[in-house]
Amino acid sequence: MYAGSWDNKLYAVHKDGSLAWISEAAVFFAAEPVVANGVVDAGALDGLFAVHAANGSVLWKALTDSAVLGRPSISASTIYVSTFGGVYGFSITTGQIIWKKQLPNCVPGVPTYSVDRGLRRRRKLYRTRVSLRLGCC
Repeated sequence: MYAGSWDNKLYAVHKDGSLAWISEAAVFFAAEPVVANGVVDAGALDGLFAVHAANGSVLWKALTDSAVLGRPSISASTIYVSTFGGVYGFSITTGQIIWKKQLPNCVPGVPTYSVDRGLRRRRKLYRTRVSLRLGCC
């Protein structure tokens, strides 16, 4: 289990309740962390962090214009987060910004995405379109 805290730490707890590790990588882990492929992605007041799920070591840190208050959403290659200034798409492996969209109002919710697949009849290849649906204040 992984949980952020008001004491500026991210905690990992074993199934029996014993403490696995503590990461102090961020100013404050405000958002619910997401775990995928051995990596914990967590939002904070100053950005998005990826830490190794087994030991809490920081893999990368990506700064944002304001706090990441909602849980990140993850696709195959991108992590989506929202802030008070807009929405971001980050590389899942490096934390590099792929894109950023500034929005006029705060967006503290969780960005969710839907995948629509179209099928080409002869080649049977999938075309994927990702669209974001965002919460707003």
